[in-house]
Amino acid sequence: MVLLTTLASLALVPFSFVHHNDSDPYGWHMSCERFQQRAVEIAADKNVSYAWRMKLIGYLMTKLEDPSSCELDLAVLQQLRIPDQRKAPAHQARASSFS
Repeated sequence: MVLLTTLASLALVPFSFVHHNDSDPYGWHMSCERFQQRAVEIAADKNVSYAWRMKLIGYLMTKLEDPSSCELDLAVLQQLRIPDQRKAPAHQARASSFS
């Protein structure tokens, strides 16, 4: 009986390391420095549309440890605005159809 109790206790040990302090099971946070770094990386990613990049950055803003003390320079993100590679300008699409 003691052996079964000990084994049951040992089986629960790994779960104690993955528990978050938040009541929300998805409660994770990031530092301001990490957020700013990731925001610039996401904004520069050409493989994702600009709208989705901004949505992802907005989501990460909700995960900041202290949002009031972290500022993101929106001018930097605007400079990194890269047009979608999937959409060709209309004049290029017409020119390539005659080639």
